[in-house]
Amino acid sequence: MEPIPYLSGEGSAEPRDTLICLHCSASSGRQWKALADSLAAELTVLTPDLLGYGRTPWPAGAPLSLDDEVDHLAPLITAQAGRIHLLGHSYGGAVALQIALRWPDRIKSLTLYEPVRFRLLLDSPAMTPLAYEVIRLARSVQRMAGPAPADAAARFVDYWSGEGAWAKTSPARQQALALRMPKVGAEFTAALEDGARDVDYARLPMPVRLIGGDRSPAPVRVVLERLAHLVPNADRVTLAGLGHMGPIEAPERVALAMPAIVREAGREADDERFGAGEPICKPMPDVRAAKAHASPKVLPYVPSGLRVARWMEARAGLLTIAVAAIAIVSSPFWIDVPIPTTAAADAQPHRAEAAVIRSTAALPQANGEASTGRALESSPATERRVTAARSNDRQTESVATF
Repeated sequence: MEPIPYLSGEGSAEPRDTLICLHCSASSGRQWKALADSLAAELTVLTPDLLGYGRTPWPAGAPLSLDDEVDHLAPLITAQAGRIHLLGHSYGGAVALQIALRWPDRIKSLTLYEPVRFRLLLDSPAMTPLAYEVIRLARSVQRMAGPAPADAAARFVDYWSGEGAWAKTSPARQQALALRMPKVGAEFTAALEDGARDVDYARLPMPVRLIGGDRSPAPVRVVLERLAHLVPNADRVTLAGLGHMGPIEAPERVALAMPAIVREAGREADDERFGAGEPICKPMPDVRAAKAHASPKVLPYVPSGLRVARWMEARAGLLTIAVAAIAIVSSPFWIDVPIPTTAAADAQPHRAEAAVIRSTAALPQANGEASTGRALESSPATERRVTAARSNDRQTESVATF
């Protein structure tokens, strides 16, 4: 057992909540180190070893049941003065569920990552193929655990982590896994022979968070579906891209998926001791980050009057420009006044001059013949008319361009 100490909480009037994390098959309590470090500011985190792991003895070949695992952990459970939260992975999840069934009033919350309660697969003919899939895996591991433990470990690892995972495992790790295969074989028997009934699951009073990956083998995903149906206060979270070994491969994502009752345990205790307000402990990650693909972001409440003020403040520049534009368009200088362009204004005197020339070109001369351009240019009368037309055009131009 490797407890994670909490130093700054010594001397508190109320006992801190405790989170007990139970590891998967062929592992140990050390698998939780990264996750425990991220949660230790809010909780007392304990990561005990199950039977046969670490310094905990288990005689090879001895019968094993889930109740045997619970008996081993009973002193740890009963020694906690405060509320207890359980977190279990795979076989550790099956054991955590058994603890909750034995002491439902002591367990405040239960978080399970793909618990291997394979007995649930035997309740319906529709699930029989999945049950046989697990049974075949169990028999192959049990058969090879004695004479060929490395082959048993290869079969076990490739099933849960994907084909080829065993070949990528370091030789030292392969040797350690091979030595644990006898206990793993016994754990299959314990998971397939548990005696819990549907009505027992229905009596669980605590909130239960069921977590799984979308790349995990079908049997454990169906077990989660069965538990979600049987347990009254259960909800389910699926972590995209993760498989059965999610708590080891991505502990930070599993920490984010912990239920609010666990994430806010330290804050609730602070409010009870010091009154509501800002928590004295470091805030824990928000579980909604782990479910952003399924749930919309929840924004804090802001009064409507404050929202309008913020909106106008953010758009003050645009509003100023809009008001100025309206003032310019509404100006009396721009209403009902023709605005000729410079080119059009310049062309007006020439058009007037040409009109006078055309009108005088047809005037009869003293000899009765039509005047010519040359005769018009030398005519004093014509020059006077042109001069008068130019003077009128200049006056018109000066009025139009005011």
